[in-house]
Amino acid sequence: MNKAIEEKVVWTPDPEITQAGDLMEDGRFDEAAATLGSYLITKPDSVEAWSLLRAVHWRGNKIHACREATVKLCGLHAQAREYEAAWKDYQEFLTLGGDMMPPAIWLDLCRLPEEQQDFETRCQRVREARRRLSFRTAVSCSRSFALLESASSN
Repeated sequence: MNKAIEEKVVWTPDPEITQAGDLMEDGRFDEAAATLGSYLITKPDSVEAWSLLRAVHWRGNKIHACREATVKLCGLHAQAREYEAAWKDYQEFLTLGGDMMPPAIWLDLCRLPEEQQDFETRCQRVREARRRLSFRTAVSCSRSFALLESASSN
């Protein structure tokens, strides 16, 4: 009886995740990346798979690929409203030499503090977006910033 309950309560990773982790530990980074790539075709929103893929690329010294996996993780965390994880991913992206986060993800990063009533951080991020993003995206951010500034002055 305890085993049946345990199976329902305890999380175990999918076999492909376990296999990729084992391959990574054996230093077989390309095989681990291929296994995860196949897995992500069927489960493209798997945070566990993207996290492991980022680690595989990092250990395999494939910085560009590591940065791309970090972008995907940041987007997934932002969509899930996991503020701290998304911001940590963004910081990792910058550490890996990233410069321009895709506009949709950056705008989500700008919106997350607003949901937590942290308007100062929101304003700082919108200012940053205006400096870094394309003109069209910057115009959208400017409109959002103007609305925030008028709301906070009332």
